[in-house]
Amino acid sequence: MVNNSKGATRSSFGAMGTSLSVLMAAVLSACGGGGTTGSTLSGAVMDGYLKGATVCLDTNGNGACDTGEPSATTGDRGAYKLEISKELDVSALHLIAKVPATAIDEDTGAAVGKEYQLQSPAAMAAVVSPLTTVVSSHMRNGQDMNTAKASAKASLNITDASFAFDKDFVATQDTKAHNVAKVLARKLSLTGDKTATAVLSSVTAMASTLQTAYASTTAIKPADLDTMVGALTNGGTSTAGCSTGVLLCFDEATAAALTGFGGLEGANQLAIVTDPAGGNGKVLKVVKMAENETWAGVTLSTLANQAVTQIPLSQTKKTLTLRVYSPAAGLPVRLKLEDASDNTHTVEVEVSTTKANEWETLSFDFSKQATGTAALNLAYTFNKVSVFPHFGSKPSAAKTFYFDDLALSDQASGGGNNSTSNTAALVFASGYTAVNAADVGYAYQGLTTQGGAFNWTVANGATYGWGGSDFWWSGVASADAVPNFYWGGKGKSDQDYMESWVNAPSNATVTLTGQTKLRIAVWGNDQLVGSPRFTPVIQLAATNGCYPRAEGTPLTPVSAGADAATYNVALSTFTVVENCGTTMTTSAFMAQPIGSVRVRLYKANYYTQGDAPNGINLGPISFQP
Repeated sequence: MVNNSKGATRSSFGAMGTSLSVLMAAVLSACGGGGTTGSTLSGAVMDGYLKGATVCLDTNGNGACDTGEPSATTGDRGAYKLEISKELDVSALHLIAKVPATAIDEDTGAAVGKEYQLQSPAAMAAVVSPLTTVVSSHMRNGQDMNTAKASAKASLNITDASFAFDKDFVATQDTKAHNVAKVLARKLSLTGDKTATAVLSSVTAMASTLQTAYASTTAIKPADLDTMVGALTNGGTSTAGCSTGVLLCFDEATAAALTGFGGLEGANQLAIVTDPAGGNGKVLKVVKMAENETWAGVTLSTLANQAVTQIPLSQTKKTLTLRVYSPAAGLPVRLKLEDASDNTHTVEVEVSTTKANEWETLSFDFSKQATGTAALNLAYTFNKVSVFPHFGSKPSAAKTFYFDDLALSDQASGGGNNSTSNTAALVFASGYTAVNAADVGYAYQGLTTQGGAFNWTVANGATYGWGGSDFWWSGVASADAVPNFYWGGKGKSDQDYMESWVNAPSNATVTLTGQTKLRIAVWGNDQLVGSPRFTPVIQLAATNGCYPRAEGTPLTPVSAGADAATYNVALSTFTVVENCGTTMTTSAFMAQPIGSVRVRLYKANYYTQGDAPNGINLGPISFQP
């Protein structure tokens, strides 16, 4: 519960039977004394009550607990108390609860065994639970509080009209809500989901399991969770065959057949192996090599003619989920369904990974087909499945992916009427034109209809001009359509960062309605050493002279000058690093007019062999639905 001098939203309990101790634990009270007067934000963290979790107020909206943010460790009955300024308006902020593997679940009296993360809107501070995590996830995707609560109830299959997310379901002995919390907590601990997109994908993937949990009036036991969701040691689901609703899990008594193509036929490139995260379940291992085709992949089959049992897509079920363990975030994975007897009957969807070296659940909505591919036709039979890791480009070196649990989701697809999405990709910049740097002071300017001005900056508190002692540049022929600019090594100990950037078309702005990822080509050259890491940056139009900025996970480019690497970076994975004095979540940021896309090298992330290295290249930029 919150109640400070700014008039932040108050949360209320939904049951008259709430105990006095629970009410007292949730009270926000003023702190007296001299100097600055503050407030406290308090409540409890629970699946069962969780002791030893770290709770913080996510003041910068990046979905993590950062240095300087108010934080505390939970005690008995999951209780926490944060000291905050009474001037801080928490109505749009969220609480993060980092639950380490050593945290004690008071349901069992034992450590939880695997770390995970919970969230709650700060205006519902009385309870931080798996259930409030779903509310926060919907809010981070742009919904207001009331809409997010309604969406969360629908997502979790909670039908009780009297249910309240800020009610202590342990103290009030609400077994049904407690069961849902247990199941969802187990799922989050298995997947490690933290972003709104990942959490909601996991909730969608297990809709029927959550419905079963809520329907039960008997408390679910740990052994039941192992069956319903998966053992904590298992990166997949169960080792005794597939769970209900899972089409392929690689734990079948008869292993699925694997048919590689596009160069993925080599020894040790395809195998069914033990979970790389340390579990004892079986998963699919795929190794894509640098020499493989951009469209290399694998067909999975359990029947003759490279077929599987027919996948029952329908007007209300058009989404499949797939568990993925990727070597990096931002790598595109394409899933293709076909009629095993007619290869003209196909549908393809592409989704980018958001995590590196950990499991996540990706959702493939077949009402939103990949650009340039056929739309979903429900009159077709779909009984053939192929997976394309690192689709659309060749890796610089071997990349290993793991896959598990292909399942039919209960997620409604394509909007309220289940219609096909017509959102088109947004071309941000391409067809760059070289100009004479000696005349204009910068290397490139986009003179075509696609893309605004192209420029570069070297910063250590000031912008270096062209030809400065700390910057080297060499031009290319005007017919060269790929920007090729040279960042020198001189003075790099003084440089904070170097970056190139491209304005939106016509040097105006664009909006990203319907877009979910940034597609950008970046690559280096053979004079860069080590592992240079390029940070993708999206910058808004100026607000009172300040430019809000969000940064993605740094990318490691190919180190061959002629070999481009195209990255698909989920917009949900960007972090707002400059909010110009406002509170802005990632989803709120991406809803604003976009002014430029940038690629930044911080000084800790690059090194060259000489003072005048060869070019760092930036290819076409687009946003994809």
